[in-house]
Amino acid sequence: MQGFMLANLKNVIVRGSTAIKNVAGIEIENTTNADVYNNVAIGNTGGILVFNLPISNNTLYTKNVRVFDNEVISNNAPNFASVGSNPAGVHVVPPGTGIILLAAQDVEVFNNVITDNETMGIAITSFLLPDGDIENYDTNYGSVLLSGWVPLAKSINIHDNTITQATYNPKPGNLEAMVELIIGYALIAQDKVPSIFYDGVGELLANAGQLEGFQALEGLDQADTFNPDEFGMYVYQNNGDNKSDAICISDNSGTVGSISKLGHELLITGGTLQGYLLGGGEDEGTIAALEANLATATADAFEIVNGEPVDYVAHLFADDTTSYTW
Repeated sequence: MQGFMLANLKNVIVRGSTAIKNVAGIEIENTTNADVYNNVAIGNTGGILVFNLPISNNTLYTKNVRVFDNEVISNNAPNFASVGSNPAGVHVVPPGTGIILLAAQDVEVFNNVITDNETMGIAITSFLLPDGDIENYDTNYGSVLLSGWVPLAKSINIHDNTITQATYNPKPGNLEAMVELIIGYALIAQDKVPSIFYDGVGELLANAGQLEGFQALEGLDQADTFNPDEFGMYVYQNNGDNKSDAICISDNSGTVGSISKLGHELLITGGTLQGYLLGGGEDEGTIAALEANLATATADAFEIVNGEPVDYVAHLFADDTTSYTW
């Protein structure tokens, strides 16, 4: 099922390997400090996965990962994985995806050749896509939140990748929310799913104030490993040793898109994802407050032209965006 799986580790190097005909070609899971380079992932469901999952009795979460100088080719195989207890297990990997970053932080993806993956080249998502039941996170994930797990994607730099796609044949896979996301994006944007696709659900909810309840979960404020600021509005500037939370995407071939960019329209006009994001039934005051938060967050994160967000502002989360040390 997995070609090369590295889980719950520190200081890992994966290089010079070939992964073929698996669900996950190469998977980095709950691992800190990893380099994945000079590998070939071909004919899998998903080529290279960088996952950060809620696992009990664990204090290792995915941070400080570099994925570079790999060939990620034609990963279009059906997903034959069985559904497990974790809502974001490999059974949710959409066929036709080159690289997937799920709830990972401090990740750099660069100088990869990503070819003929029929759904998308690179996908970035929070854990709130596979499990959007925010009200029950304290029950379902309280202990792992206590140990420092964060379900959001932050501080990601994707640059200088070559992405080409001979055939566009998107397959959302087994995750209902991903089906909604891909269909919703295509309907609103009136375009294909982009080569680099950021769901933006976690960022959208954080900036709309919908994750403030996480900051007050019973007992978490007493834990040294819990940082309530992780669940507030995203910060788009470096501050000393604290990196920007921004998802930075630059100098890649192919197209780029995100639900964050379309979040205002989705939220206010009742697009495909409104029920998923909010649950429906919000009063006018709640909608107005969310609209104001989202407008502010969008203005911070994107270049605005004629009142519309058109591109990410050039936020850099490290002084040198081509490399960093840990």
